[in-house]
Amino acid sequence: MSAKKNLTFLQGYFEKMSKPETIVVQGRDPKKRAVVTIVTEDEQKAFFEIRDAVIARIEKMGIRPGDQVEIGFVFIGSEKNGRVYNNLFINQIDYVN
Repeated sequence: MSAKKNLTFLQGYFEKMSKPETIVVQGRDPKKRAVVTIVTEDEQKAFFEIRDAVIARIEKMGIRPGDQVEIGFVFIGSEKNGRVYNNLFINQIDYVN
């Protein structure tokens, strides 16, 4: 499996971003984490995890609820203790032109 993941692109409307929280992992620098809600044209709703750089980009660009955006995300699913997790991470976000 390739270490570099291809982005999957989706257009929708930015609904909200949760308050960023700090994740502390022993032996690593602390990271910020938040969850972004995106709503599609046909009113499907998806929740994506974001980290430091994307949090900063959303804040710098001034993205607000209702703004139409295009995201590039990756799937990072995992299995832990018999449970499955369907993790979706946004790596890129821009306004739709």
